[in-house]
Amino acid sequence: FSYSGATAAHMKDKLTRDNQFCNIKPETVGRIFLLCGTTNVDPIYYGSRTIDTAKNDITLFVEYLTNRFPKASVNVINLLPRINKGRNDIAKELNLHLQNLNKATG
Repeated sequence: FSYSGATAAHMKDKLTRDNQFCNIKPETVGRIFLLCGTTNVDPIYYGSRTIDTAKNDITLFVEYLTNRFPKASVNVINLLPRINKGRNDIAKELNLHLQNLNKATG
């Protein structure tokens, strides 16, 4: 599933309303690879979003997935480096959070 330009909160909302996703049998899912956080970098950089809100949204999304698919391991993919130091500092902080989530979810 891909929702280009969506934050973690938007992805969670869209998935809960996606019939194809809702019809997946939880026992058939062994691994989930999740790329999220990228859409948060610019809003955090420009001050319209806080990094704590982004971290919380990502955590809630990962918790939703681990509850929906209890047998699956959830792997959150790190963000790629950014073009300038300010954005790169944000990506580094989000990546640290993502690494901690990966440790917590196995």
